[in-house]
Amino acid sequence: MKKMTFFAVMLMVAAALTSCGANKQVAQNGYQQPPYYQQPYAQQPPQQNPYQQQPTYQQPPQQQPTKRVTGPEAKVREWESKGMELAGNSGLFDMYTVAEQVYSKLAANRDKYIILSGTFTHQTESGAKSLAQTVAITDYAKSAGSAVKGRFEREVASISDLDKIVEAYSGIIQKKISSYMNEELAVRKKTDKGVTVEVWWSLDESKVKLLRQQAMEQALQETAVEQIVGNAIRDYVNEAVPGNFEE
Repeated sequence: MKKMTFFAVMLMVAAALTSCGANKQVAQNGYQQPPYYQQPYAQQPPQQNPYQQQPTYQQPPQQQPTKRVTGPEAKVREWESKGMELAGNSGLFDMYTVAEQVYSKLAANRDKYIILSGTFTHQTESGAKSLAQTVAITDYAKSAGSAVKGRFEREVASISDLDKIVEAYSGIIQKKISSYMNEELAVRKKTDKGVTVEVWWSLDESKVKLLRQQAMEQALQETAVEQIVGNAIRDYVNEAVPGNFEE
């Protein structure tokens, strides 16, 4: 009986010593966190919800294309950039109002009116306007002659006598067309060399067409080449000749 009691006491002492050693080892190594499945729910790492709405891609705003300025607004900007102002007795109007009137007139009657323009620099404003008109007249006369020559060569043939009649025809128009030109507007700028003037004129196509017909008849008589070029050349002058005005 005493032996059994002794063995029981020894087992209790051994168990106590083992427990103390384990506690000492934990104290030395520090606290070890239990695995995830033994941790409370709040300490487990968050899981991504597959049904959570993902942020959508936002496209950067597209830049709107720059609107091209045309018509009287563009022309007025051009004049203002050059330091131009209305010439003559146009103090009651501004440049945009005057230019808009010309554009509206042309837009409403494109088959009736032709616009010519000319620019020149001279010591005086009147001299500049006169020479600007010469530039516009020369441009129109050359265009009228080129239109007749080009059509004749396309539809008939290229002959040496054609240049004679085209030159005579253009020269007659150049001499007579000034009386058909109606001034629409003029702008100016004073410079070290004098005054730079830009002028617009309108032509009534129905009246100018008669001038072209008369000029061709006179050119045929003066050059005496009607039998060579034939009668078809008379019809070519009926086609409208565009002006040198750039909208």
